[in-house]
Amino acid sequence: MLSEYLRRKNIPVVAEDLGVQLWNRFFNHSNLCQGLEYVEEKFICLNERKKLSFREMVEYTKSYRLLLALSGFKERSLDGLPDDLVLSTIMARYFPEFYMEKPVNKFVSQYDEFSSRDVIDSVNHAFFYSSILDELIRDLLIDRKPLIAGISLVFSNQLFPAFYCASLIRKYSPSTHITIGGPYVTLHFREIHNPAIFDLVDSFIVDEGEIPLEKLFAELQQETPDFFRVPNLIWRDGKRIRKNQKAPPLELQTLPCPDYGVMPLNSYQGDRDKMVFSFRLSRGCYWRQCAFCRTDVSFCRDYAQPEYESVFTTLMEAREKYNIANFMFSDESAHPNLLEYLSKKIISHKLDCTWFAHTRFHKSLTRERFRLFKQANCKSMILGLESYNNRVLRLMRKGITTGLVDEVLASNDGILPLKVYMIIGFPTETEEEARQGFNALQELVREKKIDSCLYSLFNLSYGSDMWKNPERYGIRNVRTSQNRDLLPDIVDIDCDGMTREKLMNDLFWSVSLFPVTMPQVDELQVAGKRVKINYEFNSLMDVVKQHYYQGCTLPFVTWLETTDAEARRGTTY
Repeated sequence: MLSEYLRRKNIPVVAEDLGVQLWNRFFNHSNLCQGLEYVEEKFICLNERKKLSFREMVEYTKSYRLLLALSGFKERSLDGLPDDLVLSTIMARYFPEFYMEKPVNKFVSQYDEFSSRDVIDSVNHAFFYSSILDELIRDLLIDRKPLIAGISLVFSNQLFPAFYCASLIRKYSPSTHITIGGPYVTLHFREIHNPAIFDLVDSFIVDEGEIPLEKLFAELQQETPDFFRVPNLIWRDGKRIRKNQKAPPLELQTLPCPDYGVMPLNSYQGDRDKMVFSFRLSRGCYWRQCAFCRTDVSFCRDYAQPEYESVFTTLMEAREKYNIANFMFSDESAHPNLLEYLSKKIISHKLDCTWFAHTRFHKSLTRERFRLFKQANCKSMILGLESYNNRVLRLMRKGITTGLVDEVLASNDGILPLKVYMIIGFPTETEEEARQGFNALQELVREKKIDSCLYSLFNLSYGSDMWKNPERYGIRNVRTSQNRDLLPDIVDIDCDGMTREKLMNDLFWSVSLFPVTMPQVDELQVAGKRVKINYEFNSLMDVVKQHYYQGCTLPFVTWLETTDAEARRGTTY
């Protein structure tokens, strides 16, 4: 949508997905073989040790899990292995850095994603992607020197590659103005206080980017640009950091259809016909009252709903113009009334597409509507439940009860696969409440009333009412490192209910989707020979779990080193 908006303003745009280009080069047979050779040699070496340090224990359990998974596949090649196993195998030789896909996509490194100082230091570190990105950026800038290089930073795992790309753009095209925007910037850089970060980039854009980029382009064409004229811009003026006024969001009905063709779709891995494309029906959240949610941040707060007919017209345009058939309606919460309207239109126009949607439990989710959604080729719905306890739901300000949840599930009665999001560790939640809720959800899964549930650990998030008024929710002693200046998600708090140590070292492991228990085998086929297993995986994981609380508050490598040092002073594993 952004690229098409700028083109309509006569601003030339060239877009590149360096991420997919990186992975296409990184996913190769040579890297797979090197990773497999490393993990086999490392496992044999650690397995022969008489004792393991904490750091070695973590790498041993990762290697054991990987080798056990690989043993189920005869063909250890790019074509014979699932993508997650290929990635894990290739990344094994970069330990302690690694990239995990479950339960969420995340790149884990020695640097803290909430520290501006670590962001600055990271550009001088040789990551697994460094040489590939250097080649890509160099080739892109050989024949072009763009006026602006805009980097979209959506997820935390993109943070360090994004700033490394910025350093390369500065290297190969010093005159280019580098600006970074996107959800991660909006959340974590809007109160930046470290002027040194502007040695790497020229500016940040928070909230919506259409008008700011249009104004920035106009100013950079002037002999003396006046950056004060660019709304939503954060920039350095001498030694001072300036934060410009906010631009009102554009009317959604005036925005063009998303430009799905801005990237070469055939370069993405997987079956082109099965690709799912994100499509927003609205801006913000129509409920925007949940206590834990970032309701003060623009992409939740500034709710706007275009006319229903306009939404369907744009959906049809996207389907026909780009020949795409699978959509994820990625709103914070799509309203059931709109979903009903779209379903009827899809059916009456015989629009050949499938769709998924995020929504919330609502009394208007009736059996008739579920049947209608299915008839309109809805494949699944994802609902935010968060807790199956009425006291906790009231404290969360979810506006629902377990009775309403049961009614909605009974109305669906298996018509659509339903997935629910859950939060564990909400302040004042007791262990009994958490376990009762977990058991109830497991029973709902067994009864096939829901398809699956995904638990996430409670974080105190910037922009939420709980961030502003923690005492209202029983939160005391919010702790974070001074080095973490980028508005971090906070897990280290004191509150009534179960202790944070109990929660994160015990209960979270039992309800999460982490593979913390695995079958124990006596031997494994490693490097062409049978290797007797000398350590019990689940016993080692019990030790790792004992230190999980500390690991939630530190970068992964720091956690390994700190725990290792503590172990050497005390218990030896």
